[in-house]
Amino acid sequence: MKLNQLINDKIARGIIAGIIAGIIMEIINYPLYKLELLTLRPIDFSIMIIKHHGAKTMLDIVTGFVNHLFFASTSGIILSYILSYSNYRLPLLKGMGIGLGTNIMLLVMASFFKIKAVTNLPTRTILALNISAATAFGLTAGYILNYFHKRFDLALK
Repeated sequence: MKLNQLINDKIARGIIAGIIAGIIMEIINYPLYKLELLTLRPIDFSIMIIKHHGAKTMLDIVTGFVNHLFFASTSGIILSYILSYSNYRLPLLKGMGIGLGTNIMLLVMASFFKIKAVTNLPTRTILALNISAATAFGLTAGYILNYFHKRFDLALK
């Protein structure tokens, strides 16, 4: 399959943009975690959805990372469709909205399932995670999808 054909598919380009944005999000959030601005990394958050505790082993870290990329690729697909239907207007803003919305949805889901490690997060962690996640994910995914749109001259269907 040629790259042009792959990028022409909304789902495939959403997955690609979401995975790249998810990796960038992890890269940006890790220093924030090491500086103790965050008490929780996206990897920890993702593994908590499954195991109700943070990443303690290498297997937990890998599982959390794969789960995080799944959520990121799903958000990338949603953003791909939203941008396609809105003629790629304001892709970075819409990407940040999807990034923030996904993060808030996961926090709500964690409180619904009473995951104590997430429901007891300090406010600064929630704010830093939301701001860094929305910015990192939104700007990256929005930029990549807009790049695909311009570079490959995608038909707006």
